[in-house]
Amino acid sequence: MKRTKWIVIISIALTVLVTGSALYANNMPSIDEMFIAIDNQVESAPDIVIAEGPDFEVYSKDFALFKANLEFSEKMNSVEMDRTDKDIIDEIIKEALVVNLARKEGLSVSGEEIEEYITQLRGLVDDTEQDPVMKQIRDNLVKMSGLPEDEYWKSEEITKKYEKVLLIQKFVRKLAEEGKIETVDDFLNFKEKLIHNVKADIIYNSEIE
Repeated sequence: MKRTKWIVIISIALTVLVTGSALYANNMPSIDEMFIAIDNQVESAPDIVIAEGPDFEVYSKDFALFKANLEFSEKMNSVEMDRTDKDIIDEIIKEALVVNLARKEGLSVSGEEIEEYITQLRGLVDDTEQDPVMKQIRDNLVKMSGLPEDEYWKSEEITKKYEKVLLIQKFVRKLAEEGKIETVDDFLNFKEKLIHNVKADIIYNSEIE
């Protein structure tokens, strides 16, 4: 299984399952068509570093996936955001900085916690009362993985991705308990400060705008 395809599978699952039911419009491309387009978009990206700094690197394929993820989510929720490629790269960097800081402060996620989280996600998409679009997405994720469904949910790449999700959740709770943030905007500002502190050390590919 190619690394890029796994990334597509993991991140779309994260985007859709965590944000909840989608407001899918009838005039949008089919779920199958969107998955094929995302896969092609990521596969065609060269596997090179497009930004780097202290303790992190951003690869073009990761960027292509993140961008495709945002576009997928926007289509599913009938919204459109105005952002440059550099804005998207900065969002990837912010996530990396948050994860690194969480680990430096001693936070971790156990295998049991990851397993419980994945079980909850599976329960969400298996719920007969859920939007059928969610099930279409789940079916495409499993199909693209080339694995039986049980193996898909237990795969190493899936568990690593959701470990990061849970680590960020724990870090947000820690910040709230310490009185450093109270709202979503507070956390967004916190991330802005993180990237501002390393901005001078970030090297961007000259073609990034």
